[in-house]
Amino acid sequence: MRGADNLVLIGRAEQVDTAHGLASSYACQNCCPDSFVGALASDCGIPTFPLDTAELAGTERDQDCYGGIYEYRVNEVVAVAWWSFAPEVATVDEGGVATGQSAGTAGIRASWYASTWYFDLVHGMCRASVTNAVANAACNVLTPPANRGRIQAQGSNPPVQVSRAWAQQDPPSKARGLDLLDEVWDSLTPSQQRDRQQAYYDARQFINNAPQDGYPPMSRHFYDPQRRDPNARIDIEIITGQAFVGPY
Repeated sequence: MRGADNLVLIGRAEQVDTAHGLASSYACQNCCPDSFVGALASDCGIPTFPLDTAELAGTERDQDCYGGIYEYRVNEVVAVAWWSFAPEVATVDEGGVATGQSAGTAGIRASWYASTWYFDLVHGMCRASVTNAVANAACNVLTPPANRGRIQAQGSNPPVQVSRAWAQQDPPSKARGLDLLDEVWDSLTPSQQRDRQQAYYDARQFINNAPQDGYPPMSRHFYDPQRRDPNARIDIEIITGQAFVGPY
């Protein structure tokens, strides 16, 4: 019902605007597109070391006509501009992928254009104003431990990616290496284990045969000759420092 006259509205009015002579039985009598109310950005996460990467996400918080608030990721929806306030600590590319460079903390900012809508009662239409949504995040890059590496099971048919890593100041012992290998092994299904049975035994022997002061950085791949998946294997990767030191 429109008009400034003192008219009677029969029924229930959800919304009443006495200044403009407007009453409606709808909770949202003038539904406009949802409006921007806030912006968020994800941090790099912990731990992050030099050369580690992390995909950052921009999140927009919108409000609908009924006052409900919801969030959604904007990386694939709008063009997001990313930049780092300390690129010597962490860089970030146009896709929001941050890369650690050196120990420290880098502030990260994301920005994109968002719309805020309102209903113009005078002209009877929805109007929008464009705002620059800004969200801040941080990347804490740590000094890498002296000894880093991982043991993983991989495959392509079916896809398999199971990994256990170490990152510590002292080189991991042989017992620690065997424990990590067993954690990877126990995470596989029986059929995945059958494809890597010999690879598992060979990986155990490799760890047990390490010299007293451990292995230097290297990467080894172990296969089962009877595997059905040609890419089924167990990998041991020593990234920095030494690994599998001392007697068993």
